[in-house]
Amino acid sequence: MSDDGIRCVACRHAGAGSPAGTSREPIFGKVFELYECRHCGVVFSVLPADFPLQEWYGKAHHFYGETEWLEPGASPSWRFDRFLTTSLQLGIQGRLLDVGCGEGRFLREAKRRGWRGTLLGVEFNPEMAGRSEEGLRIEVCPFDEFAARAVAEEPFDAVVMFDVLEHMPEPARALAQVKRLLRAGGYLCVSVPNRERIRFFGFEDFDFPPNHITRWHQASLRALAEAAGFEVVALRSNLCTPASLAEQFFYPLFTAALPLAKRLLFGAQAGPDRTVSELLGAEAKAGVRPAGLKGAIADKRSRKKLELRLKSLFTVLTLPLTLPLCAAAILLRPHSGTGLLMLARLRAGSS
Repeated sequence: MSDDGIRCVACRHAGAGSPAGTSREPIFGKVFELYECRHCGVVFSVLPADFPLQEWYGKAHHFYGETEWLEPGASPSWRFDRFLTTSLQLGIQGRLLDVGCGEGRFLREAKRRGWRGTLLGVEFNPEMAGRSEEGLRIEVCPFDEFAARAVAEEPFDAVVMFDVLEHMPEPARALAQVKRLLRAGGYLCVSVPNRERIRFFGFEDFDFPPNHITRWHQASLRALAEAAGFEVVALRSNLCTPASLAEQFFYPLFTAALPLAKRLLFGAQAGPDRTVSELLGAEAKAGVRPAGLKGAIADKRSRKKLELRLKSLFTVLTLPLTLPLCAAAILLRPHSGTGLLMLARLRAGSS
């Protein structure tokens, strides 16, 4: 297929032109080409039909930290709060579907805040869904499979997709399926990473295919919704925060410091390609019981907790730098927050 024959996965227009770049994913070594649609502006990749995506997610643990799992009682994210607050103002209630619900964090929050109606989640990744609590209704299957079955059932009053659309190989098709599941006048809420967010070191590793198939700004997200038959009610980015800026410095420093930390803890055993888990496992096989700091990081959850504490400390220490940067960003680039949130209503007669 020629480059001009490449169809945008969002607006379906052909003629994407030459690739704007390439990336190699770290699990199977597949090289992906990245295109920028000349029509709607979305940046996208084409996922081969035979790519083992579910297997890939099962192995790509480094993209999915356990922050939400470890801290289920943490304050709800801005996107959850914005949707639930707006729903109360607009009187949105009834049957709600959370697509890509993970372990059910949003479902728990909606239930806690008194959502008036049925709450249901669908999750593609069995490992994420396996972390859910008792009492949450979560179906584990691809969204295509769920949509084909659920279209014959009672329609939903609202569908939410929090940081899910960028993972979907065919977002236009996904919204067409959502439309079939919604009642007339039903609502769709979508959040995605903001392509125009402030980045000091380029796009992060997680923002490349096959993890993120698409990258969105406000215009491309609006175009997708309107082409699918939705009326956009609200579309905004969150505000730049000191924590989001500090994180961009923290992880390069954290990654650079890991080899030294491993050498201090494990000595000559700490080769450049050996993970902390492998090193601890080797010592366990040799009958060495972890003590001191090794004991404190003996499992992945403990290591993640330590990482989060270090990141919080780093955020506080860098406030003299990040606060002025945030103030400047809010004044000069008001739409440069980390995420976008769109609320849209299904137009009358759109079926």
